[in-house]
Amino acid sequence: MSIRRRSKAVGWLVAAIVVISVVIVVAVVMATELFRTPNPDTATSATNSGSAADFDATVAAYTQAIQDMNAAMAAAQQLMDNSWHVADNYSYDNSSRNNLNHVINSVLTTFDIPFPIDPPGMADNKEDVQGQIAELQSDTHTMNGATTRLTNAVQAVHEQQIAWAKNVLTVAISLGQDRLSTWDDDTDQRVANLQSAMDAAQAIIDGLGTADPTSVWSDAWDASLIITSTIQQFDTSSWGEVPGGVLLTGDIDDRVSVPGMPKNAIKIKPDYFELQIFQTPSGNIGCTGSADGVMCEIVKHTWDIPPVLKTICDMETLDGSCAAAIMSLDPGYVSLFAPTGEPPWSEAKFYKAPITTLKYGQVVNWTPFACLSASDGVTCWDTQSFHGFKINASKVKYW
Repeated sequence: MSIRRRSKAVGWLVAAIVVISVVIVVAVVMATELFRTPNPDTATSATNSGSAADFDATVAAYTQAIQDMNAAMAAAQQLMDNSWHVADNYSYDNSSRNNLNHVINSVLTTFDIPFPIDPPGMADNKEDVQGQIAELQSDTHTMNGATTRLTNAVQAVHEQQIAWAKNVLTVAISLGQDRLSTWDDDTDQRVANLQSAMDAAQAIIDGLGTADPTSVWSDAWDASLIITSTIQQFDTSSWGEVPGGVLLTGDIDDRVSVPGMPKNAIKIKPDYFELQIFQTPSGNIGCTGSADGVMCEIVKHTWDIPPVLKTICDMETLDGSCAAAIMSLDPGYVSLFAPTGEPPWSEAKFYKAPITTLKYGQVVNWTPFACLSASDGVTCWDTQSFHGFKINASKVKYW
């Protein structure tokens, strides 16, 4: 019996030891996990610290996106402002410019606020950090996408302008080459002048890849007109020489060949459009001028548009725009002006603005330009380069 009681006691002792060991292990594990878990205050502090850093980085990215967007919008709007010539005056595919206009409008509509965009006012308020981070990241993504669309649209318009400029210059150079191919006297100064004008046009073509999109239109147009005005000098029928190497036909007033502004030339006051306009006593011709240039409109005429001028005017112009028959004189060359709206003299008449009638024999002074009103038409010329034109109902001449 004593052996049985002893064995039973040992069994209980072993069981107790096992239970105590299990309890100790559990307690140790729980204590370890307890020490591994920070208190609520510590947990909140760590989370806020990390989110605050994320917030600052997000605000920085958003601010950069704002700067990129403002720069892209400014470039797009400047290009739209300076590319209206090509888009409005020429009938080739305007899809690139129209798309740029659409992108600009869609960006303005998307953000529904005026440009430039200012940095976010929430940058100093870090409550509800996670929500603000998500909002800023979404806006940053939207602006980056819009900036990309604007940049691509601007590039498309730039490429379109370059293509147009290359076409205009190539046609003008081709016209010059045709003229030189039929001219035998290489010592003629007009040959050198034309070759120089063609070389200048070719230089523009060679530099189109890096050209300023805001000036590529005017640079190409001016260069092409210089070529065509130089080509005009090769017509030798009834021409006479005047200072400066310009050729004049026989029925051009002698005052054109005299350097400087004619004596007794008068100045006319601007009308309420702030334009200086005169008309002939017959009312068939009206001219608008300033120190920048002259344009003359004619109501009734029987002559056709001169071929060289028509070639340039019809390159890419809207159908019928050259039929207005408005001669234009700029410093150094004559061109055909193709208006997109109502010409100045016609508009002034429509609004019944006061218009000076220049009597026959009178000359108006638009230094350096002069215009003579005579019974056989109006003659306008540059008193420095001697280039000009004469226009009446039956004919037009230019030099």
